[in-house]
Amino acid sequence: MVRFSIVIVGCAVIALAACGGSGSSPGNSSSSKASASPTQAPIAGQIAQIGSGTLLVKEPSSDISVAYSASTNVLQTSGATQSNIIAGACVVVTGQRDSSGVVTANMVQVQFNMNGDCTPPPGVGPGSTGPGNAVNLRGKITSVSDTSFVVQPVTAGDAPVTVNVPSAALITRLDNATTSKLAVGQCVRVNGQQGASGVVQARALVISPPGPNGCPAPNSGGQPRTSASASPST
Repeated sequence: MVRFSIVIVGCAVIALAACGGSGSSPGNSSSSKASASPTQAPIAGQIAQIGSGTLLVKEPSSDISVAYSASTNVLQTSGATQSNIIAGACVVVTGQRDSSGVVTANMVQVQFNMNGDCTPPPGVGPGSTGPGNAVNLRGKITSVSDTSFVVQPVTAGDAPVTVNVPSAALITRLDNATTSKLAVGQCVRVNGQQGASGVVQARALVISPPGPNGCPAPNSGGQPRTSASASPST
């Protein structure tokens, strides 16, 4: 899949057998990554421990201590199906555009956290055209049929686009969540600032279940193939 700058969950492959218990606080872990000066995250990995307002996130080369609070924005990515593609929802699509302008999707993420305003958050692009006929499309779903839908791109002046969704396409959904959804073994992506102590103060957490190969590496742009059984109800 062509890599685009869209918000998806990137995590690290890790064996659960190596994780500690969920009752201890990661803030005291001797393996936490330290930094000489405050730096910007993101951090992506698998949750190894959960404490009171803290996480220990395992990346491929180190363990990262993360602190969160009631003000931390929490989102949850989970598996979805064609039935979750509904008119009025925001959507991100990657796929291939044919000569008629129709896009065949290889990934569809329906975003139920946007309250109908599909303008991307600061730092996230409105969509782009990649190499060849590859596209990264962001917008609002205006109509739906059995195996396709029409999306109005967020880019001003762009015409509506028909998107075909083959059975092999990966469909996920993004929902608002709370810290009660955090659990040992899940993948998590953390946006925040890492201080000199090595602890990342989280502004946002995006959680998802691991796929067959665990959690993708932090900079891979990958997303675990989530299970439909993990999908919240619409």
